[in-house]
Amino acid sequence: MNVLKKLSVTIGDERVVMTFGHPDTEAELKEVFRLRHAVYAKYGYLNPDHFPEPTESDMYDANGQCVYFAAMIGDRAIGFVRLVRPPLPIHKAYTFETPKELDGIEVCELGRLVVDRYSDGVHTPRNIILLFLTLCLAEYCEQNGIHYAYAFLKKKLMGKLKTLGMPFTLITPFTHNYP
Repeated sequence: MNVLKKLSVTIGDERVVMTFGHPDTEAELKEVFRLRHAVYAKYGYLNPDHFPEPTESDMYDANGQCVYFAAMIGDRAIGFVRLVRPPLPIHKAYTFETPKELDGIEVCELGRLVVDRYSDGVHTPRNIILLFLTLCLAEYCEQNGIHYAYAFLKKKLMGKLKTLGMPFTLITPFTHNYP
């Protein structure tokens, strides 16, 4: 992994080092896709019977238009978010009017945010993982001239991001195009 940040934490009764950065090997990518599948299956966002392997990826991953940010402990992914460059999945899933201030500007999309437990019954410090993934993402965006991104946010996550001081604007009206 291309390590951007490290953090030593105590989880349960064990001292571990979390690394945050870009997964850059086939094994690391497979591991983050495994994490996505596991979390989505656990919360009912996908039917595991529809996947021949316990990994979740889509055409945006296959097209190479994503930048990945992962939180890992050793070889195990415990957190993940991706940045997608145009064309964006959100334009397929939703219909809305692009805000005028974004006309002519490259806007990316943030998605597939997941955080998992360290092990059964032992939770990871989720807010710390979210904070460090956000920090890595913000530094990448600043270095690459990305100032705006779309994201579909659940209300609970929106509250956490407000607490962290993340600026965002709700786009309304919109139409949800999923079945």
